[in-house]
Amino acid sequence: MQVEDDKSEAERTWYLHPQLNKSEIVYNSDGHLVGASLQVLIDMVTSHDRCPDALFIRSFFYNFRMFMEPLVLANMLKQRFNLSPPEHQDTHEPLTTEELELWQNDVRDPVRLRVYSVIKSWFEAYFDGAQDKEAARTLLPFVTSEMDLAMPVPARQMTELIELKLMTLTVSDTEVQNAICHSVEQAQDNQITLSPALIAAPCPSSTASTPIRNVFRLARLHHSHGPASTSTMASHATTSSRLTRIAVYRMDPQEIANQLTLMESTLFYAIPPSELIATQKKKSSTPVLHVRAMVHRSTLLVYWISNTILDELDTKARVHAIKFWIKACLQLNNFNTLMTIRCALNSASIARLKRTWDLAMRSTKYKTMYHTIDTVADSKRNFATYRKCLRQAVPPGLPFLGIFLSDMVFVDEGNLDLRFSTNGDLSLINFDKYVRMTQLLDQTIIRFQQVSYYKIKEIKEIQRYLLDCIESVNDNSEEQIYSKSLEIEPRIIDDD
Repeated sequence: MQVEDDKSEAERTWYLHPQLNKSEIVYNSDGHLVGASLQVLIDMVTSHDRCPDALFIRSFFYNFRMFMEPLVLANMLKQRFNLSPPEHQDTHEPLTTEELELWQNDVRDPVRLRVYSVIKSWFEAYFDGAQDKEAARTLLPFVTSEMDLAMPVPARQMTELIELKLMTLTVSDTEVQNAICHSVEQAQDNQITLSPALIAAPCPSSTASTPIRNVFRLARLHHSHGPASTSTMASHATTSSRLTRIAVYRMDPQEIANQLTLMESTLFYAIPPSELIATQKKKSSTPVLHVRAMVHRSTLLVYWISNTILDELDTKARVHAIKFWIKACLQLNNFNTLMTIRCALNSASIARLKRTWDLAMRSTKYKTMYHTIDTVADSKRNFATYRKCLRQAVPPGLPFLGIFLSDMVFVDEGNLDLRFSTNGDLSLINFDKYVRMTQLLDQTIIRFQQVSYYKIKEIKEIQRYLLDCIESVNDNSEEQIYSKSLEIEPRIIDDD
């Protein structure tokens, strides 16, 4: 009798339950959503009867630009806010006055709160100025009119949030991004150097140890006493030239590793998830400036590390340089720099230096250390050792961006954007694909971005030196570096 009463109650209040089109939803055997239409996704993210789990929300916001335009999302949220009451399925008659009041209290008002919450989350945590500005301009009049009538206080808070985002965009945000993008493109074409950070870097301070401070002061002596009329760019060029002559292996490898880690972590923490997702879509309009900057920095690091070895004409000095970089590798859970250094040491230009390596590997200590580096960076079993080390690493840390991007490509290309509905009649969004990409993003990137920065003291003169050195190889190429390697240790031609 109780079951029948419960059933009849559910039937009587059918209009209070989610009105999802079941033909537009696909679940897997575990009951997890794997496919849905756009409307169903919007209905679920703004559901009145249950709050979606955090993974669903992140998967939606990180990836929605891959299957819909931000302007479409804005318009669908507006429509959802102005939800119309359902009609009786049998008679197509409207709800009674009592049913309508119950529907407004239990469905419409909670849905409106959810729409407000979704827009708030979008603009606070997932807003992308380059792609979402038109959506923001569309939502602003909606918030100041329809939302303001329904919920004045939340609407005023939302108005301030949207206006703040639009105000930020008007401060030449797009122009700045285009300028950075243009600079990176020119640098990648080996036409110019990127040096704004170098120009702004301060002179040596008392934070560095005395020997290091003295080295930098000697290198800057001419610059410090130069004529006042000398231009900033010319002075910087002179100083940069002098700084890059300092042999890096004469410094403390731990301190160099510290400062490199701080410099790379600044780039890493600045990468928004939208860029990492956008790298998978060639047609995406998201400018992947931060990703490109970090990849470009790694490329220049490989060139510079190679040059620090090849610039030494004396074999023993080259041995010292190799040992220096081996010691600098295994520091601070910085897998990005570890992979970069190993890439340089394992490059054709450096790996072929047989005499140098024979001397360097005579030391059991360095041979063991280099074996450890080789093991971590080994590509066998899809970088199994590296992945194990990354899982066990306690943040802060820096994952190797290259492997993550490869993994994202694997997930993207291995899963279709669309999937068929259960009856095979409809093409639905393959939401399972975007959940997988989000999980990969969470486990590899977000886990390390959510922690506080490295608690390492910044030494600006060392960072200035490193930036100068890295920028100095901006016009190098692999062919030039290999030619230098051949000059140092020519090929041994077998008489046979």
